[in-house]
Amino acid sequence: MSTQKQSIPYYFCTFALQIHQSAIHWCQGLIFVIATDKYNVMQERQLNRRQYFKELAVTSKKYFIPYIQQYKNICKGMNVLEIGCGDGGNLLPFSQMGCHVTGCDMAECRIKDAQRFFDEENAEGRFIASDVFLLKDLEHQFDLIICHDVIEHIMDKKDFIHKCKSLLNSGGGDIYVVPCMADAFRRTSANL
Repeated sequence: MSTQKQSIPYYFCTFALQIHQSAIHWCQGLIFVIATDKYNVMQERQLNRRQYFKELAVTSKKYFIPYIQQYKNICKGMNVLEIGCGDGGNLLPFSQMGCHVTGCDMAECRIKDAQRFFDEENAEGRFIASDVFLLKDLEHQFDLIICHDVIEHIMDKKDFIHKCKSLLNSGGGDIYVVPCMADAFRRTSANL
């Protein structure tokens, strides 16, 4: 197998996995770029769901909550929903603050992880494996809705915002959407 770099159209490079010294491996039409060890941390982070859960909890506590608190007081007893909660890491600090947290995600395996991780942390939380558009019994219940790295996966953003509004309590509430930073940079670069 040649380790010489080959010219490959951008759209053909659908997935890059970087581990060792610059070798290119072909596998069923996909290219896997194997590079330096510095990328092992990211790979481990993606494979170790417990580690990823903890990283999200730290990020939420250090950045999301202080940002939200500039606009809305987060207090004990508040009902918080995360749409696309994954393993639930973003919700842990809210739960630790005494909020009633609910996480919704389409991936049942992530919901099972979230329940397990919350149990291990002795934290309270409710997790639902469902498409948010199918949730009917949760309307008008939440004071705060957060979405982290989710909006870029929603096809109909207008309907999504309407759905979020229906989930907020009747007195109103707030929705905080944190898009994927890589997606934001990609869109910005494309507009230069």
